[in-house]
Amino acid sequence: MPDQAPEDSLFTRIGGKAAVDAVVDLLYNRLLRDVEVGRFFTDMDERAQRRKMKVFLAYAFGALPNYSGASLREAHRPLVEEKGLTDIHFDVVAEHLQSILLELHVPESLVEEVMAIVGSTRNEVLNR
Repeated sequence: MPDQAPEDSLFTRIGGKAAVDAVVDLLYNRLLRDVEVGRFFTDMDERAQRRKMKVFLAYAFGALPNYSGASLREAHRPLVEEKGLTDIHFDVVAEHLQSILLELHVPESLVEEVMAIVGSTRNEVLNR
C-alpha cells in the first residue's frame, strides 16, 4: 500500500495509509466478534485478509492505479455459495465501517464518499 497518493484522492483526504490501516484493523476486530458475520472469517489467514483489504481500499480510494488481487466476485464466491453471504451481511459490514469512520472523526462528507464506493461493490461481492 502506498505511503503517498494524489492529494485530491479520497485516500489522502481521509488520512492516507495510517487512516486506512487503523480503519481496517478496527473493522476486522469488530467483524471477528460480530454474531452475524463472524462466521465468515473463520478458517482464514487474518493477517493476509487485513493486508488484502488495505490494498483494495487504497485502490478504491484512488491511491493505486491498478488492483492486482482477486476480483471481488471471485474472492467472495465461496462465502456466497458455501456460507450464504447475503445483503444482510453486507449491510452489517458496511454499518461497522461507517461507524468506525465516524468514531475516528472522518468528516461526514468523506464518510459518504466511502460508503458510496462500498455500496457500489454490493452486486459484485454478492455474485449477482
